[in-house]
Amino acid sequence: MEELDIRNKMLRTALVAPCINVIFRCLEAMFGFTPPAPGASLKNYCLYYASLTEPYYDPKTLEPVPSTKKDVLDSIIEFLKSFVGWSILLSLLAPYGFELCETSVKAHTLDHGIMDLLELGHVVNNLLAVFLIGANLEYSSRCVSLIANTLLGIKCMKIMEPNAIFGSTSPSDFWGRRWNLVVHNEIKRGIYLPARRYFPKTVAAMATFFASGLMHEFMNAVLFYTHDSERNSNGICNDKYN
Repeated sequence: MEELDIRNKMLRTALVAPCINVIFRCLEAMFGFTPPAPGASLKNYCLYYASLTEPYYDPKTLEPVPSTKKDVLDSIIEFLKSFVGWSILLSLLAPYGFELCETSVKAHTLDHGIMDLLELGHVVNNLLAVFLIGANLEYSSRCVSLIANTLLGIKCMKIMEPNAIFGSTSPSDFWGRRWNLVVHNEIKRGIYLPARRYFPKTVAAMATFFASGLMHEFMNAVLFYTHDSERNSNGICNDKYN
């Protein structure tokens, strides 16, 4: 990102997301857990490995399921709804630096203890951050689905289920059936199932969480990397916290 001088976080996300997809899907292929449809034809292969989402395939023909006019209309409506929701939340939080509540210690510093992080203001700020991330993921996923439905003419699985946070009945329901389902499937086929082949379930689960943590750290490093032009002569970031 330093050489390209890309500072827009949405553009950074658009550049790094395909890399993560390819990594996990290559791991799927290496260990033999790729779904059968991508191997049925060169078109399916290219579509699967180049797509940010996961197409629905006909179980008999192994061809992508074509999108209908209703699918396109639903995609447009869902995209607009998610865009409006994300925009409202972003507009409300941005003037406060995404920290609506005042706190005694800034969360991004190391000058705090456990009890400082349990302060009500920190809890509220983090909860709002979760809502913002969820809204951003939902908006982005609806955009990807809309492109797939309209330009490619194929039906794709939902990346995010609506109201994933409050609609979940358990942690497993949240992570397994509602939140970022494409990444969930990729990590399951690329990490968990290969590890499960050689190790007990507990070890496979730990390996999965470790890989997920590395992925998120990589994403954060790319998204929040500070360009040299954003630092002062002492190398300190020129933001409102410094």
